[in-house]
Amino acid sequence: MRPLRLLALGFLLTGAVALVAPTAGVTLAEVDRAVSVGAAADSNAYLGLTDRSGNAAVDGPDDTATLFDVADNGVGVTASTLAVDVVGVERQDGTADSDPPLAVALQGTGPYEAVVSCDGSPPLDGDYRVTLRFLATGDLTVDGTRTTGSYVPISCEEEGVTVGDGETANSIDTEGDVDVGNEGTVHGQVDSGGSVTAGDEATFNSGVTSDGSVDAGDEATFHGQVDSGGSLTVGDEVTFSSAVTTGGSITAGDEVTFHGHVDSGGSVSTGAEATFNNGITSDGSVTVGDGSTVHGDIVAEGSTVTIGCDVQLTGNIVADEVVYDC
Repeated sequence: MRPLRLLALGFLLTGAVALVAPTAGVTLAEVDRAVSVGAAADSNAYLGLTDRSGNAAVDGPDDTATLFDVADNGVGVTASTLAVDVVGVERQDGTADSDPPLAVALQGTGPYEAVVSCDGSPPLDGDYRVTLRFLATGDLTVDGTRTTGSYVPISCEEEGVTVGDGETANSIDTEGDVDVGNEGTVHGQVDSGGSVTAGDEATFNSGVTSDGSVDAGDEATFHGQVDSGGSLTVGDEVTFSSAVTTGGSITAGDEVTFHGHVDSGGSVSTGAEATFNNGITSDGSVTVGDGSTVHGDIVAEGSTVTIGCDVQLTGNIVADEVVYDC
């Protein structure tokens, strides 16, 4: 016990000691010296950290990278008494984030590895210096921060999902974009954190939910509900079997059929011979092309509804202005 008492007394007198020391041959990272107790500034420091950021990279949302090796040189730590947290990142342009969407875990049985991974949003994408806080409680208590000596490439953005021409996929759940080729088929639900793009004659046998836009070519078919956080743009002869809801505008070509209700956060515009079987609600203007049929009401309060030639209407029109363009 006498050496420990002397160490504690020495800390009280000096008021500051180094948390860890660099291992020979590695870059010395910055250390927060306001610690409970520390060790001599050499390779035999009580908690030895080896900076491995020079070869580290996080390539995708499911990837990990080791930033430090952690060695116990006398603290007496175990996996249950050694903790590490991410306390900040800094980009090369100087932009800092004190609460970044990163997680860190300790791996191994000693020496340990401090391993970071993507955790949360918005996803990081760039080169960052990462600051970690280490807390070791054993025979001694060591508490301090360490910043990587190198900028670490971190890309947490989802790469998205691609279904090629004529290919088939089951359900899709991704934070990225979804791209379905010509004559591609998706049998299950599609949930996209980005946009959804489909080629000609693509088929979706269940619903489509997208945080971004939804775009489809000619003769595409949507059997389930479509919920787009952005706009909806489709070609000719596209069929929607259920309701369509968008945060943005809807633009459709000729002979497009909407069997369910259409609710647009922007404008609605269709080509010739479009069919709406359950009405239209729009936060913007509505333009219905020549020879189209609208069953149900058209509601565009505060906006203009433009009706082409030979349009069949079975419901009411609620708008500031109705224009018959024929």
